[in-house]
Amino acid sequence: MEDKLHSGVRDEQWPKDVYSISFDDLGKLGVNYKTKKLYWDGKAVKTTIQLGASERTIAIVGIALVFAQALHPWLVSYGIVPAG
Repeated sequence: MEDKLHSGVRDEQWPKDVYSISFDDLGKLGVNYKTKKLYWDGKAVKTTIQLGASERTIAIVGIALVFAQALHPWLVSYGIVPAG
């Protein structure tokens, strides 16, 4: 018999293929209370998001521009760069 992973019940606001977990499978959900990590069937659930190369580049350029804007008045006040 195939193990049914969901209850067949879903919230209409959830994404299309997202269902609530069946009562029988709640026992597969676990947590390490010391590290606050979530586990499913003994395997850690990935809860981090990593940026792709283009997203990292955009973030770095954005940070550099904000830093340059913040630094500009100081550089002008010391005559390092011309005002304008």
